[in-house]
Amino acid sequence: MVVAHGGDDGNLKDYGFPEEYIYDWTYEKLLTLDAGEGNKIPTLEEVFKLFGGKVFVNVEMKGPRTDSLKPRYSCELAANLVYELVEKYNYHGRFLVSSF
Repeated sequence: MVVAHGGDDGNLKDYGFPEEYIYDWTYEKLLTLDAGEGNKIPTLEEVFKLFGGKVFVNVEMKGPRTDSLKPRYSCELAANLVYELVEKYNYHGRFLVSSF
């Protein structure tokens, strides 16, 4: 699970790929993107490790809004992955999951 800000429906236009979507890329391919100043897109696990529970984290989860794109993204899988990381790093009470 990566920490990134995509365009509409997870579009990668801000990274130079206006016809592609973040949930269609592998993690290895996402590592080729520049998140700014040569930095790679971090994973949520890297964020939890970095802050070690010392910082409150707002995990904003977004899936596609367009009906034709929704089958390409699993909200349930994404939520389960966040839950597994919260458990693994004992982040209970130090995070918020939001969505819109």
